[in-house]
Amino acid sequence: MSKQYKISLSDGTEYVANDITVVQRLYREGRVTDTLLIQELNTSRWYQLNQLFDVSKWETTSTNGSVAAAAPSPEAAELYGFSSDANRGLEKPSSRGVRMAGFLLLINALLNFATLILIASRGFRIDDAVIPTIVLTIDVVAGIHLLRGEWRTFALVRMGIGAVVVGVLYPLYLNTPLGYVIGFFNLVFPLGFLIMLYHEHISIIRTIVGAGTVTASWLGIIAASVLLVNVPYFKRANDARLLRTMIAPYVLANHHYNDPIVNASANVPNDWLLVKPNNPVVPRPQARMLAIHPESDCYTVLTVEWTSPAANIDTIDDFYGSQQLEFNRVTSGFQELSRDFVHFGNDSAKRMEAKWRRQGVNYHGWFSVCKVGSYYYELSGWCTEGNQDVAKVKFQEIEKLLVIKTSLPNQ
Repeated sequence: MSKQYKISLSDGTEYVANDITVVQRLYREGRVTDTLLIQELNTSRWYQLNQLFDVSKWETTSTNGSVAAAAPSPEAAELYGFSSDANRGLEKPSSRGVRMAGFLLLINALLNFATLILIASRGFRIDDAVIPTIVLTIDVVAGIHLLRGEWRTFALVRMGIGAVVVGVLYPLYLNTPLGYVIGFFNLVFPLGFLIMLYHEHISIIRTIVGAGTVTASWLGIIAASVLLVNVPYFKRANDARLLRTMIAPYVLANHHYNDPIVNASANVPNDWLLVKPNNPVVPRPQARMLAIHPESDCYTVLTVEWTSPAANIDTIDDFYGSQQLEFNRVTSGFQELSRDFVHFGNDSAKRMEAKWRRQGVNYHGWFSVCKVGSYYYELSGWCTEGNQDVAKVKFQEIEKLLVIKTSLPNQ
């Protein structure tokens, strides 16, 4: 197949010549000069005609013996590779698709920058910002080059990798409703760029369709994120699926807790998860029991502490007071809301309700304590602020099911 060439006239209009004989004929007829800008189709570098070819060997003809430069008439456009029956309409070689893709890619970089600010504002670990930073950098560099009419292939490769990683693999890893919705729109996103970047012949309509597809993917991701993050029911359902996936390797096979060392036991309902206390997801190595109800965002931990007579901790209220220093050390804004008698362990049990903030997240929780000799049994439970209405019901469920014998724990 003969090489095709793209030529640019002095007014910026670009056409395609299906082979070099077309360019030679135009030169002989005096319709273009030896300073005409020309490049091989689908390459990025432009040359003057006399730099790419030895035009002295081409026979020239003109009425006055000189080579004249004139813009082709619409009827002459077919000499540049468009036959009259091709009916390409506006499908002239144009950089409008590439430049629009560059503009949208820079906007995408701006959105990723906003994501980084959100991550920083919520106090997340720096590890959470690595991928957005890499994507932002790539999009800025690629966007600038696309605005120059370059890096079409690189941009298509970037979109393909993004579709596989964020559109397919990441949702499968998360296995959450939000993950699948965002994954879908991250497949729509590269489709819009493919529409704009595929082939240099691009119409205004195709450019608009491509840009509209990209914009639709952004709106879809934003709408899904707002809905699933800010509506408590959807947020809990999404977080529950994610938590069940992450905690699955550390879930105990049965639902019966029996600890002869501290004389405590409980038959945990099937919708709860009994989890190994020493796990990397919700690490509570000091716990005798860790139970999680993902759907209500309720976490419960049973701990047992022995107090020395010299510590001057004689009542449950004294025990709460001794814990206040530790709460203030690891949390901010700890606020006790109420303290009531409850049926837990024995008749001397009390439950304290409180709220606090830790690592940028607001929490709501309960601390039920009973005393057996010098031992204090504490069933603590917590959830993120906003879920306390449903989480408290589930916490009280475990509170009622937990059985503590009146004899002292084994020494």
